[in-house]
Amino acid sequence: MTRKTVIITGITYRCTERLVHDLRRHCDDDTHIIVSTWEGQEIDVSDVESCKVIFTKDPGPGPKSKKHNGGRHGIQNFNRQLFSVIAGLDFIEETYGPEDRGIVLRIRSDFQCCKNPFDIYFDIPVTDKEISTLSNKVWIDNRHPCRDGKMSRQQDYGLSDFTCMGRYEDVREWHNIKEESIRIAPIVKDCEHIFVVSNVVKCETSKKDKSIMDEKSQTAKRFLDENIVFYAKDVDLGMICTKYSRYRLFLESVAPKKPDEENL
Repeated sequence: MTRKTVIITGITYRCTERLVHDLRRHCDDDTHIIVSTWEGQEIDVSDVESCKVIFTKDPGPGPKSKKHNGGRHGIQNFNRQLFSVIAGLDFIEETYGPEDRGIVLRIRSDFQCCKNPFDIYFDIPVTDKEISTLSNKVWIDNRHPCRDGKMSRQQDYGLSDFTCMGRYEDVREWHNIKEESIRIAPIVKDCEHIFVVSNVVKCETSKKDKSIMDEKSQTAKRFLDENIVFYAKDVDLGMICTKYSRYRLFLESVAPKKPDEENL
């Protein structure tokens, strides 16, 4: 059987331990779990034999973006996302042989799991090498369709940074963007854009197309079509983000505010 590895990234929550146990229950025996978190975090999954916890130094937020006002949203934690995934990928590379690295799924630490997420995966080879550095397409979930009870207006790339699944070498290549991310950070607005635009600029075609940053450009569409399989993380993957559940966001948006909240 093909080895499968789940890399759980981010700070640890109470639900992270439950996530590890749920994955162990739903996935087959060839599935291994890596919790890639920061020094000082706490988690006890010692009863799950196929789970390894990695503690690395927190790289801090960044890179900086001129389009971002320093608030609480995505781009500020891009370094943390990238470094935690790479730590998990490094563990796979150091532990498994080149022919035994199989399929990798990266997910957040605040997820819930209700089925085997690898059931939907199959290889889809990349054919247009001018617009891709991958061997097979990576599988990534869509952006949240519902924010604050309304349809999201951020439909430009439709790309989430919550999950990424594919062959080890392709997930590694998708995250091999440290240099590009620093270069393009001033002109993007969130983590999702850093991931996709960094991968675009690695392709020769992007150097000839000045409009690649524009989601309406034909090159951008060509890149997405050639590199990514989109899916719904809840229906297709069996994953729900406890922090950004579309159902919770909707209920919070329509719930009447308490009198003392009106002035907050």
